Amino acid sequence: MQTLSRQARYILFVLIAGWMGLLLLPWYGTAAGFWSLSWVADPFSQENAPGLFQALRFGRAWLWPIPLLLVIPFWKYCAQVARALL
Repeated sequence: MQTLSRQARYILFVLIAGWMGLLLLPWYGTAAGFWSLSWVADPFSQENAPGLFQALRFGRAWLWPIPLLLVIPFWKYCAQVARALL
């Protein structure tokens, strides 16, 4: 089994970090600040929701390019890794 190159691991790390930010963290600044963790009590309110939830639930269409910018490189990365492993 081949191991991933350093560049491939870095790209994978950046993509995972991007998806985690888009899916788990509040997209907009919180009133009390991020490190107060007050957003954890109500993570899906309009003020605290993650980016993808903001786009889906609250109709913020300007956020849609961000998931696309993460899907395309992830798809290319998976195709590259699949070719390398075959």
